[in-house]
Amino acid sequence: MLNNHHTETQLKQRFLLFWQSRIHQAPIEQEKIDVVWRFVSQHYNTDKRHYHGLNHIYHCLDSMDHALDYIDDPDAMLMAIFFHDVVCDPQIKGNEQKSADLFQLIHQDTLSDDFIQRVYTLILATTHSFKPETNDEKIICDIDLSSFALPWRLFLKDSDAVRVESLHLSDDMYYEKKCKFLKYLLNRPKIYYSHFFFNRCEQKARKNITRFIRSIQKQGHGCALN
Repeated sequence: MLNNHHTETQLKQRFLLFWQSRIHQAPIEQEKIDVVWRFVSQHYNTDKRHYHGLNHIYHCLDSMDHALDYIDDPDAMLMAIFFHDVVCDPQIKGNEQKSADLFQLIHQDTLSDDFIQRVYTLILATTHSFKPETNDEKIICDIDLSSFALPWRLFLKDSDAVRVESLHLSDDMYYEKKCKFLKYLLNRPKIYYSHFFFNRCEQKARKNITRFIRSIQKQGHGCALN
């Protein structure tokens, strides 16, 4: 949950700026734009969002800004970041699909079909269940995983926050699932698909993930590196 009101205000301004740049081509009233923002912010800014809240969106947008020169469609990337975790329930599957469907439903009368499809595809890329094909699909995957390369203290803070979101799972069940995903990342030739994020994050992320798996082992949870 976001505690910094100034940060939430910044996110709202960023969201509204997108619409201000498109208002001449999109038949949408300011009132509806405000309604959509409230919908987005209320979904992210709840007591259940310990990691996948507005702070995560803020981090993703910051990562996007660093990579802006390498992004083909910044507007589509922006909207995909805002909506990629708008549905986030650890107890159900298909959250990204539901998030993409919601984006499509909300904007079907205000944005072009082509633009909606680009955003839709970018949101689905954040499932990390298939190899991204386009440049922007690769970059949004990298943005979503960029927090793995944070300093160790922040990496642990994020990991603890993700754990709290899944208290319905026992430690053994949770860490088995977590380790499966982390080892999947380590076993890929590259965690980060784009040159920009590979150079920026790869080494630190691998070090953090390996250290985290070893810390889980010390706690008695079965999680071999190989």
